[in-house]
Amino acid sequence: INDASQSASAGTVCAKIAQMYSVGIEIDYEGGDDPTTGLTSFVTAFRSICPVGTCVLSMDIYGSPGGQPWQKNTLSRILPSSGTPGTRDGAGNHLDFVNVMVIDGQTVQTAITFWQQWVDAQLTMTRATFGLIAGWPGLGICPGDAYATSAIDEAWQWLQPHGVYGILSWAVCPPRPGSAVSCGDWSASCNANAPGFAYLCNKLNTCQ
Repeated sequence: INDASQSASAGTVCAKIAQMYSVGIEIDYEGGDDPTTGLTSFVTAFRSICPVGTCVLSMDIYGSPGGQPWQKNTLSRILPSSGTPGTRDGAGNHLDFVNVMVIDGQTVQTAITFWQQWVDAQLTMTRATFGLIAGWPGLGICPGDAYATSAIDEAWQWLQPHGVYGILSWAVCPPRPGSAVSCGDWSASCNANAPGFAYLCNKLNTCQ
C-alpha cells in the first residue's frame, strides 16, 4: 500500500473481483506508515473500473484511542465531507464509507469515549459505521441477554443523533460449519437464533 504503482494494480484487481462476484471491497490497513499516496492510487484505479453506485468500497479505521495519526489526515482525501454510500462526490474517486473498528474486550461505555475522537475529527458520520463486539463473553451483543440489549440501546442512543450510516457487529472467528464453539470472540448462544442481532436489526429498523 506504500507503493503507488503496486497499489493501483491492486485496485484494478480488486475492482474486477468486485464485479465478478457482485461484492463490495473493504480495505484493512493497520500499519503505522502513512499510506496516503498508495491509498489514493488504489481508490482511483478501483473507481476507474467500479464507479460509485456500482461497487461498494470501504475502509476500516481505528476505534482505539488516538488511532493512527495518518488516518485523520488521509480521510479528507478519500472520503467526501457529505453524502451517503452510493452517492458520488466530484470525480468519484472516493470510498463509500468507513468502519470504525470494534475495540475487543471493552464495554460500550468505554467504546463511546473512544468514538468521540472521530466526532472531534469531523468524520462524515453519514458515511461511517461503528462496530460492536459479537460474542466476547459478557460483552458480546449476539446472545441478546440483559447486557447485550442495554449495550445496543446505549450505543444507538449515542450514535443516532450523529446520523451514522450504521452499526456493525464483528467477530474474528465464528465457528466452523458443524462446530458449536471457537475462540473467545464468539458465543455458542449466537449459533441458533442470535437474538442480539435480531434486537439490533429491530432497533435500526433494517438489517443488511
